[in-house]
Amino acid sequence: MIEAELLQAVSSLRQRLTQARRRELLLRFIVGLSTALLIFLPCLVLSCLGDWFWDLTEDTPRALRTAASISLGILLAWLFRYWLALPFLRTPPEDALTHWVENTFPDYNHQLVTVMQLARPEARMEGQSPVLLSEVTRKVVEVSQSRNFLQAIDHGRLKTAAWRFLPSLAVVLVPFILFPEMAMALVARQLGLPHPIPRNTQIVLPGQFVLPEGEEGVLEVGITSRNGQEVAPGKMIWHGLKGDRLELALSPGAEGKWEARVSSMVGPGSILVRAGDGRAGPIPMKRMARPVLELIEASVKKPAWYGLRPDGSAYEDPAPKGDIVGMVGSLALLKLKASQPLATATLTVLPIELGIPPRSFPCKLAPDKMGIEVEFSLLESDYRYHVRAVNQEGLSAIPFFQRRISVAPEEPPVVQLLPEQLPGTFRKDSTAEDSDIDGLPVLVGQRFRVGYRGDSPGGIRNARFRYRINEKGLWRSLPLQEFQGNAALGEFHLEFGAFEKSSPEASIDFYALPSTDKWKVPDRRQAGGRFDFQIGSIKELKIGDRIEFFVEATDLRPGEGLTGQSETRVKEVVGVEELLAWWRRKEKETEKLTELKNRQGRVFEGFLPESKGP
Repeated sequence: MIEAELLQAVSSLRQRLTQARRRELLLRFIVGLSTALLIFLPCLVLSCLGDWFWDLTEDTPRALRTAASISLGILLAWLFRYWLALPFLRTPPEDALTHWVENTFPDYNHQLVTVMQLARPEARMEGQSPVLLSEVTRKVVEVSQSRNFLQAIDHGRLKTAAWRFLPSLAVVLVPFILFPEMAMALVARQLGLPHPIPRNTQIVLPGQFVLPEGEEGVLEVGITSRNGQEVAPGKMIWHGLKGDRLELALSPGAEGKWEARVSSMVGPGSILVRAGDGRAGPIPMKRMARPVLELIEASVKKPAWYGLRPDGSAYEDPAPKGDIVGMVGSLALLKLKASQPLATATLTVLPIELGIPPRSFPCKLAPDKMGIEVEFSLLESDYRYHVRAVNQEGLSAIPFFQRRISVAPEEPPVVQLLPEQLPGTFRKDSTAEDSDIDGLPVLVGQRFRVGYRGDSPGGIRNARFRYRINEKGLWRSLPLQEFQGNAALGEFHLEFGAFEKSSPEASIDFYALPSTDKWKVPDRRQAGGRFDFQIGSIKELKIGDRIEFFVEATDLRPGEGLTGQSETRVKEVVGVEELLAWWRRKEKETEKLTELKNRQGRVFEGFLPESKGP
């Protein structure tokens, strides 16, 4: 019975002791944390200040920063163990808490310790007076009702820790309030992060400075002031591979940048730039050869309208030296090889006229970044092209790879009228007699024969016969129907406008000649024909009228194409008497010409190569 009362009374006392233990652990954590920070924060500040001062002149060595980070890490681990981990592991036992309470409240007279110890399961109750034990327990319970066990915990430690820690914390927080960006960057650097230290003067450098071998170069530096003040003059410091050093003053350059001109005598090394409180670098400086471009292959593909080879491919002309020669609309193809891997390559086509802007075409790089392929179409104004190649270090090929462009002018088909022929005849040779009927008038209501031929590098699509009555009449057009030849007719003779086996009466309006070698030249580069033009259907025609006529042909270019025309001839419409009179005049002229020729020949006989002496 006594043990039950004892356990019931001790249960509430033990709960209050547990609260006191928790308060003790909380105070230990606060005091331990403040003490650890009181030691660690000054060390962190000293490390940041050392990094900041060192970085004023040159970059803090990576090894030194690593050593500082490791040292701070070791210090932080030791402080955590000594001031946080161990105090938690050394939890105050119940007897210690009981003694703290009795020392705080002496009226317990050591009875609290006795009651708590006798309430344990391992306590021996033999020989103990139940009445006395009950009385002691009752008295302890009564006294405890008016006592706060938390007062036994030393809260004065908080005040002491605060007086020591808060001033140090304030000193540390001042930089974070006034210069938050710099403070965060310095702390990040102590953690091993590659953060640059922000300064009022901002300096921007390229990742590296590469110069061509044996050439002078200019280092461009971007310098700005964060507070808007004028940028202080700066300098570039070069450190050579053999320990030599060179300082060059920065001078204002283009687009608000600063620049330092580096002599061709300055070799590889590293570069550091200082201006005001700013510093940038070091960056590596290299010397290397410029890339060189070599022509591998060049060709010009003619446009599709020009014609296709038997396999469907475009006609292509080689350009062994890279000079491009072709017609408008052709496609030039280039293959080049660089002496070193490239980053970019661009082809620029320059026009012959100043008012036309140049055209640029990006080049395709091979997987090894050394091969270049590019294609571009030809325009009438193209005059020259060059390829600008930049290697992966930013050096351009100088001089540029450049060649000429010769664009063939867009010429229409050349059309010629053949010597006149009488309808129903077929002359198979060209002799002096051909001119006997030139200018032959046409009998009213009859017909006259027209023969022609056409030549065009752009092919010949079709042809038309154009005529008008008298000079003020409107030009009329007759499309010439295309004739389909066959092997039975034999070879077509352009000079006669007919096939070898054509009948004298055959009319061949328009015939486009096939190519003799379709792999080299497409069809329809030449055309010709002959036909009889009937004037009987022209009702308004009368004797004395004059018929002007010519033949025109259009090439294969897309759209309307280019059209060329022959010379214009004139036929006079006459009656039978006028026609006979024309023949008589022609015969007399022929006799006079023959007599004059014989007389002139006798004068120069023996001197002319064709004449013989007596």
